Amino acid sequence: MSLENIAAISREFGSNEDYVLAGGGNTSWKDDEFLYIKASGFALATIQESGFVKMDRSRLAEIWSRKYPDDTAAREKAALADLMAARAAGETEKRPSVETSLHEAIDEQYVVHTHPSLVNGLTCSMDGEDAARRLLGEQALWIPMVNPGYVLAVTVRNALIRFQEEFGISPVYILLQNHGVFISGETCDVIKERYAR
Repeated sequence: MSLENIAAISREFGSNEDYVLAGGGNTSWKDDEFLYIKASGFALATIQESGFVKMDRSRLAEIWSRKYPDDTAAREKAALADLMAARAAGETEKRPSVETSLHEAIDEQYVVHTHPSLVNGLTCSMDGEDAARRLLGEQALWIPMVNPGYVLAVTVRNALIRFQEEFGISPVYILLQNHGVFISGETCDVIKERYAR
């Protein structure tokens, strides 16, 4: 079962300090109907299948077409309410990651988001974007720093659409300035290979 796979790869990366410090990061797996994402308060290093929140993808998709307030606090409050309402039946005791919509925007089934020191040396450097292009070429999508939550999710989604229109494929690496990296794949082995690079 794929939920077993995402729990296993979460523990693998979460217990390796080269990738995750102080429990940071999140992971997800999706099928046609549901997205399972690490719930807030669960450590990647020890997470079990019960540590994921089951989200209704049709409800998550509705968030993209909603009109939210211009005021930052009001916008994030409304978007968060819609995110919480997208939890599947029986999941209301768990809180999904604030980055759930960002995971939904990524096409591949599996997503592993971490903050490796080595990668953050790149994402937090003044010439990070240029260095990423030199090192990773057209496989990387660089996302300039924006507010977390809904704005970040929309920014990444729009950037993914433009990337796919330009190159005809999805990026291998999504690098968030001053934040970390998202790597996705159709299998956990693909994610491991991409992280190893």
